[in-house]
Formats: sequence, structure tokens, C-alpha cells
Amino acid sequence: MPNTSWVTLFQWLSLTGSILAVVSFIGLWIFTGRVDQEKELKIQQLQSTTEAVRGFSDVAKLNPAGLPFREGKGIRYDTPLSTALRDLYVTTDSTIAFKLGLQFEPQYKRIIEEFPRFPFAYLALVQSMRSRGDPSWREYAQKGVSILEKTVTIEGHDAGHDEALATLRAYLSEK
Repeated sequence: MPNTSWVTLFQWLSLTGSILAVVSFIGLWIFTGRVDQEKELKIQQLQSTTEAVRGFSDVAKLNPAGLPFREGKGIRYDTPLSTALRDLYVTTDSTIAFKLGLQFEPQYKRIIEEFPRFPFAYLALVQSMRSRGDPSWREYAQKGVSILEKTVTIEGHDAGHDEALATLRAYLSEK
């Protein structure tokens, strides 16, 4: 093989190697970018979960009556929150229905002021205002949703939080 053929062969090999190197670097750059995005997303999720646990773990365990468990025969548990709520709902079988009407709304608003992280007061107020046709219920619904979106991420949260979140989201999605 003449020297010029060897030179041409090595030039082609060199060119092919350079092209492969460039393609490899582009692939590495794309892959690294995706890994960084996934890592950043995971960090954000962990920060969000940490924030929820830190700020709402105590509230996440409470049921709509403001209690960490359902009271039964001979079992009564009082906290300032459960005492404030005691006359504002009716229990039938396994459900709690909040009392609705203009006369109850100031009490729900007081509970929201005193216990701003308790989502069921927002739900009760929203249901009452909405039943009267007061359009300002949406503001309270959005605040309730923002709280519930945190409480439902906490392991061991009361199932009522999932139901309340679904209810408020359904209300907000209506025209």
C-alpha cells in the first residue's frame, strides 16, 4: 500500500473518530442535563414534603371534628380546637356534617383565625358561603386546598383530608 493511501486511511479514521467523539459529547451533555433535571425535581419534592411534615404533621392527623381519633361511648377528648368545633357539626353514623348558614360563619372564621392550618374550618365556611351564593367562598376554598395539598402528603393523615381536598377541588372546578 503506498504511503498516500495510508495517510488517506488515517485521515478517514481520524475524521470518523472525531465525529464519534462529538456525538459522544453531545449525548453525554444531553444525558447529564436530564439527570440534573431529575435530581432537581427530586430535591424540590423532598423539600416540599419536609415543609409539609414540619408545618402540618399535627393537623394532618386530625379529623373534621378536630380530634386525632373518633370519640366513642365513654370516650371524650377535648382540645381548644375540638371545643370550638363541638356545636358546629352533626355526626350521623360515620359521617360529620357541618352546620351551614350565616349564623355559623362567624364561628368558622374565628376558628380559621385561631387555627389557620386546620383545613376543615375552611371547608365548612366554603360550604356555608357557597350554599348562600356568596362568591367570596372561592378565596377560602383556595386556602383550604393549599393546606390540604400538604396534609395529604403526610403518612398517616386522616382520610377526611383526602375527601375534603376532592370536595374543594370539585367546587373550584365548577363554573
